Amino acid sequence: MTFTYGYTCSYVPLEIIHAAGYIPFRLSGSPDCCMQEETDLSRNVCPYAHAILNDYRSKKKDIAGVVVTDSCDAMKKVYDVLRLEEVPVHMLSVPRKVTERGARYYSGQLEELYSSLCEQAGIKPDPARIRESSVLYEKTRELLETCKKENIFSSYAEYFAFRQGLFQADPRKGLGILEEMRNSPQNPRKNRKEGIPIIATGSPMPGEGIFSVIEETGFKIIENDSCLDARWEPPESGGAALYEDPFGYLAGIYLNKTPCARMEGRKRELERMESLYPDKVKGFIHFRMPFCDLYGFDLVHLLGSSGKQAVLPLETDGSARSEGQIRTRVQAFSEMLSGEMLSGEMVS
Repeated sequence: MTFTYGYTCSYVPLEIIHAAGYIPFRLSGSPDCCMQEETDLSRNVCPYAHAILNDYRSKKKDIAGVVVTDSCDAMKKVYDVLRLEEVPVHMLSVPRKVTERGARYYSGQLEELYSSLCEQAGIKPDPARIRESSVLYEKTRELLETCKKENIFSSYAEYFAFRQGLFQADPRKGLGILEEMRNSPQNPRKNRKEGIPIIATGSPMPGEGIFSVIEETGFKIIENDSCLDARWEPPESGGAALYEDPFGYLAGIYLNKTPCARMEGRKRELERMESLYPDKVKGFIHFRMPFCDLYGFDLVHLLGSSGKQAVLPLETDGSARSEGQIRTRVQAFSEMLSGEMLSGEMVS
């Protein structure tokens, strides 16, 4: 039986887990998994941390262990709770600054993680398996992006749900599904509904229901700036680096991907998104989990640069019980932007 291995952060290389003989499984919970009940964490800790613990406990019979990062204080508390429960849990310390020294440090941690996972799995560490897994995941990500651009998915919500399932499965199986989807005549290209182009940003929302609400109220999601979407960039160094130093290669591509709110390079990413306003996108919907200070700083930056009229801030735990209130606020935001666009056309 092939076990899954849980992980909590987009800075954890899936290739390391897969090369050790496990299937990576992103612990994120379902929307209602965010309810803060019986997780041994305080109620003033981010609901996402509660969701991760609930998610692990509901599936622990199939999960061999968990890899956590020190992305924030809440994740450190998740690590502490799992250790107290004697779960095989590993902590990766992600450098906040992307430097050559930081990449070497992270590379060493990845090598130690791989050795530990192989020891747990009862297999001998082999860099060749790292290379094989890296090529496999790179092909999967590239083909998924191609399918997205070719309108295989009719909505962002559909794409998001598919992507979540794709990266919870054996990558060989996932790659086969993608190839069949793209080449099958029974899977014609779909026309995505037009709408007001916006960027969704902020804390990770584990369910596609939130995105369905956004699209149903007249928006078109151009980009989801979340660690549950494609925070990954194709490697610039080419395949040679993978064969020379597989751990350094993975450290480099993961540290250089789209930065999250705890990274030093986050300001540049916010400025990139803001540069799309108002020509390519008409606004931003910003999600923030309660007690998530890091994404609170993101919100302050967006409000200061793009203005209150362009940003809809939503504080939510992601649960289905908050969906009605979110729908009302998103609908009002849609009507406001539609009125502004119509006024602009009439003036011109």
